Amino acid sequence: MFLLELLGIADTSSAGLSFILSNSNSKVLCSGCCGCSASSAVDAAAKALCFASQAMFTWKMISNVKTILTSSSEIIEALRHRDRLEDWRLNFQLQVIKEHLVEMGSPAIHSIPLSWCKAPSSLACFGLTHHEVSLFFCGRDLPRCLMKTFYSCGFSWF
Repeated sequence: MFLLELLGIADTSSAGLSFILSNSNSKVLCSGCCGCSASSAVDAAAKALCFASQAMFTWKMISNVKTILTSSSEIIEALRHRDRLEDWRLNFQLQVIKEHLVEMGSPAIHSIPLSWCKAPSSLACFGLTHHEVSLFFCGRDLPRCLMKTFYSCGFSWF
C-alpha cells in the first residue's frame, strides 16, 4: 500500500510532500518527505506522486505497490481527464506519472478522507519545513514526534 499526502500553504505557494510505502500488515517499508513550490493543489499532488514513484524506482520497490491512497481527489481526476486541465504545464508531468504507473503494474488509485492521513500529513508538515529530500527506511531515523504519530496510527517497522 502506498499512502500519499501533500500539505500546502496558500500564501507562499509552498507544499510539503510525503509518502509512506507499507505492506498489507501496516509494516512501513519506506517513507519520505520534502518541501517544494507548487502553483496549485493538482500541481502539488502531481509532484508528490512523481517524488514517491521516483523514490520507489530508485530503491527498486515498484513491485510492492498494488494500491495508492491519497486524500487528493484532484490528482485522480487529472489522471483520468488530462484534457480538462486548466494548467497546460502539467500535461508532461501527468504523462510521466501515467508511464510510472504502467511500469508499477497499474496499481489502483483511491481517494481517502483526510482524517485517515494523520501519519503522512505529519510527515508532509515535517517536509514543508525542510528543503532537502528525507527518506526513512527504519523507525529509528524518524524524529521522535513522527514516530509517536506513526505508532498511534497503527504503523510499525520491520
